[in-house]
Amino acid sequence: MDIDALIAAIFAEHPKDTIHGFTEDDVCTLYPSGSIDMKYAKDFQKLLQSAIAQLRTGSVVIVDMRHVDYISSTGVGAFVSSLVDAKRRDISVRLRDMQPKVSAIFQLLGFLSFFEEA
Repeated sequence: MDIDALIAAIFAEHPKDTIHGFTEDDVCTLYPSGSIDMKYAKDFQKLLQSAIAQLRTGSVVIVDMRHVDYISSTGVGAFVSSLVDAKRRDISVRLRDMQPKVSAIFQLLGFLSFFEEA
């Protein structure tokens, strides 16, 4: 899978360096930055779902959240919707290095326990 091509196609209208990623073996790692809000969530969900669709069964998607400083409920919804697609294909979606206030939003909405930590 060419994750850079997916990112370029989906995020063409967003500022450069909004997200980057790489794929190695059966692991796709994404590095979003800034806010995953109403403006950004739809494209982020499209990227997650496209990556999941191209990975083999049993693969792993890691989303490194260290540079995400805010997530809206719409952003959390993008993750949850993508998680449903991943579960259907036996693909694990893991979150890594969430900032406390981002983690608190997942927890407040009741979705933190749905995701594994990387």
